[in-house]
Amino acid sequence: MINDNKQNLLYAAIILVISIVFYVLSPSPGQEAHGIFLPNGARTYAATDPNSIQLYPSMPKRAIALGNVRVMKHFDSISQSEDLNNQTAVIQFAQSLASEVGANGLVITILGRNPQAGPLDGFVLYAQAIRTS
Repeated sequence: MINDNKQNLLYAAIILVISIVFYVLSPSPGQEAHGIFLPNGARTYAATDPNSIQLYPSMPKRAIALGNVRVMKHFDSISQSEDLNNQTAVIQFAQSLASEVGANGLVITILGRNPQAGPLDGFVLYAQAIRTS
């Protein structure tokens, strides 16, 4: 009986150690905004200041489309106050991507929580990088 108790404690300790190792080594999604600029073949211009990029709800007249911007930020936590921080992070990252090709505007298509729920839920921005006259 005493040997059975010792053996059970040993098994419990082994399971605990293995669980801790898996928890520590398990990958987690990055918490920083990340994304990509997809050019549409239009020519590029000299880089612009990311802070000077204007945000538009629709395409302005005489604008040249340079390409599409896709940005995502995985949730740090889910709350309304964090939504504002997530929104700011994805907008700033999108502005930096667009500024590298000389855009001076972003036409935002989607800005908000990812419509596809899942383990890697996040905040997304889909936009078109443009250059206005």
